[in-house]
Amino acid sequence: MGWTPNQIVDGFLLDKEIDLKRTRPDLPAWYFGTALPLSLFTLLVVYLALQSEAAAVRDLGVLFGVVMVVVVARSFARLWYTRYVLTNYRAMRVSGVLRNDCEWMSWGKVTDVTINRSLVDRMMRTATIQIHSANEDSGFRAMNDVPNPLDFARRITVMVNSRQGPVDLTD
Repeated sequence: MGWTPNQIVDGFLLDKEIDLKRTRPDLPAWYFGTALPLSLFTLLVVYLALQSEAAAVRDLGVLFGVVMVVVVARSFARLWYTRYVLTNYRAMRVSGVLRNDCEWMSWGKVTDVTINRSLVDRMMRTATIQIHSANEDSGFRAMNDVPNPLDFARRITVMVNSRQGPVDLTD
């Protein structure tokens, strides 16, 4: 396995596994949903702390600002190293910077797919997609801020139907 996100994904693929769709969480959706609000809140807290006459309050405000910069940078690194992959065998969520995690669910185990789109998601043209199985203990973490979510969900439906077959309506 390599160090780039796509090299990490390639390391998890099997010999005859075909990568049908690979995407990462949407950067603008992360920025407006996570980074911008945290940054504005942090700037406000640090500004107010620096206006204080007490040195301890100023020091705590600066410490808070440093911690929040680390939190936003860590969140960005997680986003950058996350990939959602659909293959001919399974759906995968690969993530991690220092530690690589791979969650997957084979198409035969998929029972339900949930698409959640808030108003902000619709404006950003993203969604959260959750893949469910009959075994509640083996939950697949949500795929957040998926760009082109209807196309992604359509591909999931095609894969599940090709594995499990369509419903016979002739009776």
